[in-house]
Amino acid sequence: MGYLCEKCSAILFVIERFTKRHMPSINTSNNSSNNTGVHSGAFLPRSPKEINWPQGDSVTVDFSRYKTLIIDDIQCYRFALKRIMEELGATDIDLASNGPKAIEMMAAHNYDLVLSDYNLGIGQSGQQILEEARHCGYAGYSTVYVMITAENEIHMVMSAIEYRPDSYIAKPFNTHFLRHRLSGVIERKRRFNEISVAVDQKDYDFALTQIGQIEVFDNGDKMELAKLETAAYMGMGDYLNAAKVFRDLLKEKFSPWAMLGLGRCHFYRANYNKALDAFKAIIDRQPMCVEANDWAARTLVEMEEPEQAINMLLKAVEVSPRHILRQQALAKLSIQEGDYEHAEKASKQAIKMGRHSCFQSAEDFITYARVLIKKASTGRGNIAAAKEAMDVLKEVRPLAKKDPETKIRLAAMKLMADNALGNVAHMPSELEHIRDMIEDLPDDASDDEICTMTRDFVDDGQDRFGMVLVKGIIHRFSDNMNDIVQELHDIFDGTNYEQEFCTIVKEEQEKLSDENQRGMELYHIGKYEQAMESFSAALQLLPDSIPIGLNYLQCVVVYLEQDLENEPLCRFGYQLQQYIADMIEYQQVHFERFPHLRKRMRNLARKYKKSWNKFGLNIA
Repeated sequence: MGYLCEKCSAILFVIERFTKRHMPSINTSNNSSNNTGVHSGAFLPRSPKEINWPQGDSVTVDFSRYKTLIIDDIQCYRFALKRIMEELGATDIDLASNGPKAIEMMAAHNYDLVLSDYNLGIGQSGQQILEEARHCGYAGYSTVYVMITAENEIHMVMSAIEYRPDSYIAKPFNTHFLRHRLSGVIERKRRFNEISVAVDQKDYDFALTQIGQIEVFDNGDKMELAKLETAAYMGMGDYLNAAKVFRDLLKEKFSPWAMLGLGRCHFYRANYNKALDAFKAIIDRQPMCVEANDWAARTLVEMEEPEQAINMLLKAVEVSPRHILRQQALAKLSIQEGDYEHAEKASKQAIKMGRHSCFQSAEDFITYARVLIKKASTGRGNIAAAKEAMDVLKEVRPLAKKDPETKIRLAAMKLMADNALGNVAHMPSELEHIRDMIEDLPDDASDDEICTMTRDFVDDGQDRFGMVLVKGIIHRFSDNMNDIVQELHDIFDGTNYEQEFCTIVKEEQEKLSDENQRGMELYHIGKYEQAMESFSAALQLLPDSIPIGLNYLQCVVVYLEQDLENEPLCRFGYQLQQYIADMIEYQQVHFERFPHLRKRMRNLARKYKKSWNKFGLNIA
């Protein structure tokens, strides 16, 4: 969304001019009390008499060279626009009447030009087609995407332009106007088509090489090249050079797009104060550029200022509420801060917009269900709210089929809704089921979602539910036991279950001791393979335990001295001794048996010295 402010400057100028001319009671200056710079009821002029139609064309474009897609739900409008394009010379034209068909066609064909109506009736809007096309890579920089609409209410206009169409055309228009508008956009893209295709294909080095060979004097071309150059640098993660391009542009004149880009460079380099200053400079001078609010909110979250971040998003939503990612961000942040009022509004909007969006998320439903359950638990229409929560959770099930972590969170939300409804008979078995689901999570599962769910329980006053899950969480994420215990301790700190939590952790650590003891018993009777399994389990439960690591290493060394041909185990043993050495250095402790075990392990490893170079293992 980096091009938003520059591409939309013309339409924003029209909005500002119209509100000042026709609605003088609205203050659009920087000192506006609502800080949005626009009244939600302002309208754009629609009468053809108010439009100065261009009569000539500055450039000549051969439209027969461009594969074109026209999207409109009304048949007569589709064919009318097709006839206009044929008058302009286009010959390869496809038609789509709805969003799914348009996306299907864009996935199958590389369109040079897409003309999409904004309001497509039931289903996806033109905005949602554009957001999915951008997200899936069906409409890259080299594609000319034009949004056509009869909508003139500012919220509609803002939502239409926020996903970076190359042009925005308000009905009514004629053939001359369309030729003029398309010709300007196409000609500019045509001149840099090779570079834009390279950026789309992430061939950034080639794009930058080509840009370096071009000398331009036209300001429009200069801006297009700057956008391509910064897109390449940002794609490479070269934020220093991208920032230099943005600064050079800002030296000539203030550009919201360039300032936004500079702020993003600061953000990605963790210079949050400078990033926030850049975003605020845009908000002060051009409050309609709400993408600056989005980035300011992200920055404030990193600066641990969540309340200010929420306020930034609220201002953006007031100007442009039909942006699903913004509503999702607002819902997530609000629920985290216990701001249930804004979480409810934002999550409801996100659910509504997500029904026809590629950005539909189960998280929106979970957030809304949490708000409803909170209402039920506080007695405000508790039965109705809990029942609605149940309906919301049923609706989201299809989204969670392939995501085990989300399935667990849904089961937890259902449990809380059942509790609000007084359906408590099956709760013990349901809690056990959730705990089993946690322990069965795949190897690549993250503990973030599960800890978030536990925190949700505690934050919503359901401490006992969260406590039942603790054992399952510690078992499943035992390889990260210290961190997970600390995070869980922070959750239960100060609750009625803090002492019980500490007791559970102690029990799990005693189990760790049992695994280590079992490993030693197996080692002493020569069952080395089974002993290694026990030591491995013990080390997973407490990865920072040097004594367990030494027991493990000793077992590996003795086993290898009897079976030197076991290269994989030998490589593992060598890595294990390095791991133990790092722990000893970090903890600044001394273990007398380690130097002896390390020497024996290195002697065993010398046999593979040459072949192990590819693993980066340097045998001393």
